[in-house]
Amino acid sequence: MKKIFLIAAIIYQFYSCTTAKIIPTNISVSGHIENNQQYIGGARPPEELLEKLAVYYPSSEQLFYVKTSTNDLITSFKTDSVGNYSLQLPIGTYGIFRQEKQDYEQSKSEKQKCDWVNVPDFTLIITEKQSEYSNHYTIDRNFCLEPIP
Repeated sequence: MKKIFLIAAIIYQFYSCTTAKIIPTNISVSGHIENNQQYIGGARPPEELLEKLAVYYPSSEQLFYVKTSTNDLITSFKTDSVGNYSLQLPIGTYGIFRQEKQDYEQSKSEKQKCDWVNVPDFTLIITEKQSEYSNHYTIDRNFCLEPIP
């Protein structure tokens, strides 16, 4: 009887150790986001316009979506009037997508294949040792749509 109890206790101990789940710890992160923009029109614009589009400005009042490497949506966050943000995320690497890409992904037909919506605007790598981030990205044309003549 003692042997059965001992074997059952060992099996239970082994089973409980292998099924224990590690709960990821969220890290408080904050940062600043700035963006510039590609020329999205047709004919080549004046040089002054290209120069203005190339300058980075704070991404004020912008909604961003946080996704895993498998494109699973984790959360979203919004920047303030000067492009600052704060949120809590577990340690890891995340793709950050602006609202335009998320909205387009939600409205596209199932038959349409377009990689543009799956390419993050920038990547955020959360580590234990860093809590402040500064990010830059370029607003590019939606390549899922027909080109502008």
